[in-house]
Amino acid sequence: MARNLKIRDLTLRDGQQSSFATRMSQAQVDRCLPYYKDANFYAMEVWGGAVPDSVMRYLNENPWTRLETIHKAVGNVSKLTALSRGRNLFGYAPYPDDVIDGFCRNSIESGLGIMRIFDALNDVDNVKSTVKYVKQYGGIADCAVCYTVDPKYPEPGFFAKLMGRKSHEQVFTDAYFLDKAKQMAALGADMITIKDMSGLIPPRRVATLVRLLKKNLSIPVDFHTHCTPGYGLASVLSAIIAGVDVVDTNCWYFAEGTGAPAIELVHVFCKKLGVDTGVNMEAVAKINTQLREIRKELNQSVFGTENPEPKPFNPLTDTLPAEIDALFDKAIKAAQADDEAATIDACRKIDDALGDKHDRGEHGVRPVGGLELAGRDAGDSNDETGDAQNKINQGKDFESLASEAHGWSFRYEYANLAHPMCCTYGEAHCSSTRRCMRLKASLACTVQPFKKESWT
Repeated sequence: MARNLKIRDLTLRDGQQSSFATRMSQAQVDRCLPYYKDANFYAMEVWGGAVPDSVMRYLNENPWTRLETIHKAVGNVSKLTALSRGRNLFGYAPYPDDVIDGFCRNSIESGLGIMRIFDALNDVDNVKSTVKYVKQYGGIADCAVCYTVDPKYPEPGFFAKLMGRKSHEQVFTDAYFLDKAKQMAALGADMITIKDMSGLIPPRRVATLVRLLKKNLSIPVDFHTHCTPGYGLASVLSAIIAGVDVVDTNCWYFAEGTGAPAIELVHVFCKKLGVDTGVNMEAVAKINTQLREIRKELNQSVFGTENPEPKPFNPLTDTLPAEIDALFDKAIKAAQADDEAATIDACRKIDDALGDKHDRGEHGVRPVGGLELAGRDAGDSNDETGDAQNKINQGKDFESLASEAHGWSFRYEYANLAHPMCCTYGEAHCSSTRRCMRLKASLACTVQPFKKESWT
């Protein structure tokens, strides 16, 4: 009997947020919905994150209409998912319990099935209320443990050791992540997500964490990552082999780059592994027909230019060349043998051969130390962001840069290249100084409170 793997599609929320500054209009979403009803994804992430903010601020649309329209079209075929910043909900400041109560009630009544709840600093206290009210109104509470890495402090010198200074003790250990997951499970979490929002987690580490969580928890484990530094596909493959219950993907024309891996590539791996995703790939191909045109429209409306698009790929109709098919087998064999370097190498060659987008720079977003920053001059030696970019250009490894940025895994996206930077992860910015305290770079933040007219 084939093992089952559930797929959460991110295209209509995280996919468009990562690649197109969350500017997908309701009319564009509507073009895809008839095919989503047939695609049979376990879940579809369609709400939360920057969607409500962007829908109101830039598209002059109602975010509740977005959720209700999608639910009406898709029904109960796929569970609709939203991303919530814990006590901050979809906003940028903590809300009292009565607001959280009303918001969760209205969300679930409007068709939401799963609320993915996270706190950027893994402060479990900040997710308690949302978990409580989501479950109270019949929703599924998906609690996310945010992945990050430790700063790499220099080793103390001889005289420092003589004076009693010790080496830095690692914080973000396997035990740390397991403890956070156990605390969230104790709150009533229905599932736990390993949330790698900056794509920092390499294949071996995610395989270790998946096995650890599966051994110690009785609830499903999901893996969410991004392809920004190039680990994404290899890490998803390793998570699948390690026994993860759910993985997050995007449809082809919104996949990879700064987004999640493509369902098409995951489908090929699963077919070879004898894993059943339950996804109707014929319907996914029809979704991609719409997304290809929408991608062109968004490139023009958001960025004012025609950018290269990935090569078309449909795993049902396109025969892989023998050498590319062999790379899939090589990646699987390497992942099963815990050969991390070979897994990454094979997956990157697959990406290159099939038109991967993980190195694209057309959206003006650069990976810098675990943060995605835009609109900075990489050649400005007085700008710390520029310094970090120069280090990337010189070949310094991504995880080291993340450590230099103090291990913060937050992502900032340009709302529009012609507008100030908009923080989509509000916990990471200081509302009083409007500065990123870790990079010491002005953000010119345009954050506004989330409107609450519909909550009562």
